Amino acid sequence: MKTDTEPHEAKTNLEIIEKLMAGSLSLAVTLVILGGLAGLGVLWVYHKQLGTLDDLGTFGSYLQGAVGSLWSLAGVLLIFAAFWAQKQQLIHQAAEFRKFVFPTFESSE
Repeated sequence: MKTDTEPHEAKTNLEIIEKLMAGSLSLAVTLVILGGLAGLGVLWVYHKQLGTLDDLGTFGSYLQGAVGSLWSLAGVLLIFAAFWAQKQQLIHQAAEFRKFVFPTFESSE
């Protein structure tokens, strides 16, 4: 019976998952930093013009639209990274289970 976690295939799957996790984490961190810089950049440029509540409301709308979207996408990427980490853990667990249940099979390879 062949499963999707055979030793060679499991190693390949783990390498792919590690690349996906690293890519999504780095992209999420980049999006969070870009969102923060965008918000701070606009605040820095227009800080003298934010004297009234209407001006602060407009600035809040900008943050909600531009920065909030970037941070939402970063959150989705972090969720995907968590799912891929869980998949990686399941592959490791399946390999350990095979070693425990079939010790003669592993030693004959």
